[in-house]
Amino acid sequence: MTTNALAKSERAADKVGPLSLKLAATSRQRLRALAEIQRRPAHALAREAVEAYIEEQEEQIRRNQEADSAWRHYQDTGLHVDGQEAIAWLRSLATANPLPKPQVR
Repeated sequence: MTTNALAKSERAADKVGPLSLKLAATSRQRLRALAEIQRRPAHALAREAVEAYIEEQEEQIRRNQEADSAWRHYQDTGLHVDGQEAIAWLRSLATANPLPKPQVR
């Protein structure tokens, strides 16, 4: 992809487009009340909420994938750190004399 095509693609991805949501009447009222208090459009609050939700879900998926990968690695190799040693080490990091990292077994 050329530099111009990539830049054009990125600009297109940043464009705002409409999305219709069906909210319960009480949710709509609450959103309107928040918007009025904050003197902002209700759609701006809804957009921010959706974007925050997407980011949270993407982060959760990333963490789950990382945990699955770590679990597979443990199953393949058997390598691990003792939980009590790990907790003691983590707690020691906030002290003047932190413990050395636990040994991988």
